[in-house]
Amino acid sequence: MNPKSASALVWFSAVMILIGFVALDPGLRFVLFVLAAVSAAMPALAGRERSRIAGMVALVASCLLAADGYPAFASRLKAYRARAGDQARSIASPPLQPRAGQK
Repeated sequence: MNPKSASALVWFSAVMILIGFVALDPGLRFVLFVLAAVSAAMPALAGRERSRIAGMVALVASCLLAADGYPAFASRLKAYRARAGDQARSIASPPLQPRAGQK
């Protein structure tokens, strides 16, 4: 792997982790930490010395943070699904009426 690419991916992962700390929404935090883990995986596997170590640190940190934030994300998603289901049931379409001449 190109050392510049590995370094860029590690820095991208670090920035996603920092933005994840600042984000208030549990869904956004979870997505950012997962994105950080995905971007840190390649340098951790195929980078050279420093970038490999930095990638491993970023990968472990982002995986732990994503695992820690998952319960809040799951409860928020469950509440959203319940709210969306209630709204869908309240806007039910009227029953279909047979056309004139049909039984």
